[in-house]
Parts: sequence; C-alpha cells; structure tokens
Amino acid sequence: MSGGCADDALARVEELERELEGAREEIEALRRALDEAGARTTSGPSGGGERLQRRLRPEVEAFLESLPRIELVGDSFLTPFGDYRERGAVYRLRGELQAGVELHRRFKPVRGRDGWWECHVATGQDDSGRIYAYRAGDRWRVLVSIEEALKRDLERLAGLGRPSGGGG
Repeated sequence: MSGGCADDALARVEELERELEGAREEIEALRRALDEAGARTTSGPSGGGERLQRRLRPEVEAFLESLPRIELVGDSFLTPFGDYRERGAVYRLRGELQAGVELHRRFKPVRGRDGWWECHVATGQDDSGRIYAYRAGDRWRVLVSIEEALKRDLERLAGLGRPSGGGG
C-alpha cells in the first residue's frame, strides 16, 4: 500500500500538533498564574512586589519560550531560582537546544549514561551549574542541576533516558 507512509506521516503530524497545543495551553496557564501572582504582590503596601515582578517576568517569559521542544525533568524549573544567582546561561543553553544548535559545541557525553550530554554552566558565583540533555524524539529532556548533586543526578539520568510511559 502506497498510502502507508503518508498515513504514518499524517498521524505523526497530528500527534505533534496535539503536543504543540498542549504546550500552548501550558504556556497560557503559566502566564495567567504569573499575572495573578503579580497582581497579588503589587497590591501590597510596598513597591517591592512590583520590582520583583518586573525582574521575574523576563525570566519566566524566557522559560516559556523554550517549552515546545524542552521537557524539564526533576526539579529543573526551581533549581535555577534556588541555586543560581544568574540564570541567563541556563536560558541561553535551553534556547540553543530549542533552536537545534549543534550540541557538541558546548556539551560532552555523560560517561556511563548513553544518550545524555552534560554542560557546565555559570551560576553567577562559579561554574558549578550543570545542564544535562537527552534527545527524546523531537524534544529534549533537560535536567538543570548543580555540581554538588552529581551522584544523585547520575542515578536519576539512568531512569530518565528511557522512553516515557508506554504509548509510543
């Protein structure tokens, strides 16, 4: 049957469109949550909440832009806020993964973890930040971490490199 390849391609396109729509809905929900949090913090007696919102908004927006092809795993969303004084390098690297920039430019293979790549990244204090990336189809699984968590991260990567949840 000559239509088999076309049917497979059409099914894949429909699957990707569903994933993209899900990502768009997630982005919109996060934007609404950010707006609601901003409204709560700016309604307080001091202007500190407004300054915080102005500072965080570009970071959250930068994060949201990377969603369509980036799957953050573990506590990758919160780690930069708690362990990184400067988060620009994290956002730039996720943006490069999103854009398809050649991985070998900055990343090196993780020894003993097939398919995982590692990049050292500045935290604003030193070079102890770590970004791990794994190609999963058209997306990247990304773990943002720090050097001190290396042992835990290597254990975690072993399970995260497998195909997710059984549905293909």
